[in-house]
Amino acid sequence: MSNQYPTIKQYRRKPVNVEAIQWTGLNLDDVMWFIGDEFGVSYKPAGGKLIISTLEETDCALRNDWIIKDIASGKVHPCNQIAFHALYELADKGNMDWEFE
Repeated sequence: MSNQYPTIKQYRRKPVNVEAIQWTGLNLDDVMWFIGDEFGVSYKPAGGKLIISTLEETDCALRNDWIIKDIASGKVHPCNQIAFHALYELADKGNMDWEFE
């Protein structure tokens, strides 16, 4: 066994372009339009829960969570507000590799 320490490197998460809308509890029509017809969406007024059913799983979004759609795969999932702001920043329109419709 060597007396040297292993080489440790730092890694950065690759940038991923997403579209997102924040669930406010009052914008059900907007969120349903954003998610589209491919996924099942139901709303539970008690607690303001938004249930999103995909082919792989069923997720629950609470008020102020963000609904994220991966541009490349089209996958949709909720993300809590703290994690969203830690992981994502608003894309500069000049650096995007997709166009807004």
